[in-house]
Amino acid sequence: MLLTFDVEGGQYLLMQFDKDFSKARCITEKRGDALTAFFISKDRICVLDTNREVIISSFDGGNTKKWPILKKNIGKIDRIFPGPLGKILV
Repeated sequence: MLLTFDVEGGQYLLMQFDKDFSKARCITEKRGDALTAFFISKDRICVLDTNREVIISSFDGGNTKKWPILKKNIGKIDRIFPGPLGKILV
């Protein structure tokens, strides 16, 4: 489950639950400051942090790629969206 909030500049919360719903136990919990976040595959998320940098990471945070969005004549970037074929819409 991935939740995003607009509180205090933006935050996200990623929670992974046990497959046995009778236990209702949270296995993994990851949180951070972000303007927006979404899934790009079954085990990776894409995050636009408050510094306007795109971060792609796995759930455990082990494999992380980070880069700023640099483009001429682009104003303030507030959101990113999932696009087709692994692309990101800014």
